[in-house]
Amino acid sequence: MFTLTPPDEIIAKLREDYYKLTGKWVNPSDVESFLIDLIAYNQTQLEGKINYYRKQNFLRYASGEALDLLGEWLGVIRLPPQPAKTTIRFTFEMPHPQIIIDENVKLIAKDNKTIFKPSETVIVPADVQTFDVVYECETAGIVGNGFIAGEINQLLSPVSYVLKAENITVSTGGTEEEDDEHLRERIRLAPWRFNTAGSRKGYIYWALTADPTIIDVNAYSDSTKPGEVFVVVLTKDLPVPQAVLDKVSQILSAEDVRPLTDLVHVNAVKEVPYNVEVEITLLPDYVPMSGRILEEANIKVEEFILEIKSKIGRAINPDVLVYKLMDIKGVFKVNVISPAYTEIKKDEVGVGSVVGVRVV
Repeated sequence: MFTLTPPDEIIAKLREDYYKLTGKWVNPSDVESFLIDLIAYNQTQLEGKINYYRKQNFLRYASGEALDLLGEWLGVIRLPPQPAKTTIRFTFEMPHPQIIIDENVKLIAKDNKTIFKPSETVIVPADVQTFDVVYECETAGIVGNGFIAGEINQLLSPVSYVLKAENITVSTGGTEEEDDEHLRERIRLAPWRFNTAGSRKGYIYWALTADPTIIDVNAYSDSTKPGEVFVVVLTKDLPVPQAVLDKVSQILSAEDVRPLTDLVHVNAVKEVPYNVEVEITLLPDYVPMSGRILEEANIKVEEFILEIKSKIGRAINPDVLVYKLMDIKGVFKVNVISPAYTEIKKDEVGVGSVVGVRVV
């Protein structure tokens, strides 16, 4: 359906057509041969572009704006970037009057460029020693993540009666704009949201819509408790933040999403830790390149850990690790000391740690 004509076939056809029109067979040294090659090159490029834009009409291949347009048919919009949030604790002089904390009361982090502002305007009662306010980064995205307690503590301008202001929680929750793969999966699930019977994929669709940091969701019901639904959430970073669980609970509680008879429980995925320890035997000729092979092996091990960590209920299968490492040129044998094969339950995810990757 999307095949390209091989350049050799195009050149042969152009040479044959030229011969039919002029009665002259083009030799490789003729200027016409160069022109034929140029025309064939341009035709190949044109076919490539035509195929690319034809593929953009299909969900499997679409990307960027084309994927956004496919989503619009089903009412699925790409999730925008979200700002990181943290809790700022203000300490005041005593006594003091009522104080308003609004968007003009900004703080800057220790990097002297990342600015945080209140998520909403709050009124601090008179004569309160300390008061906590939720702040968010002015710039949406991951730029505001990772400031530990005490690293956001500089007021951009003095505020009357404020002795000190600093974050007491790590700034988290900042996300970039939803990527193509996450959006593609939501579009694929979108038709299930029109089912008002509380289908499994319908719950998964709405949960994935709650926050772009969610990479996988499982929904199931215990047969012994009809009407009770369990929704398990997995995010890029673990443990799953409570703020993300609250978002999922809120979106699944809407009356046009949740059937009246369903009792929905939203839970964070349970982490199942395991260790990775591997010994690699090389072919004799590749022993001098053991350093480079070891680097590549470590990359393969991290890929294995990430694949398991990105899917709820994915079994820990050491055979997959052996397959990945045997694909490295020069590797003769792989001995996986750990992990052993482990089944992962429908509300769990495997979280691996590298103990050692050695060449023997």
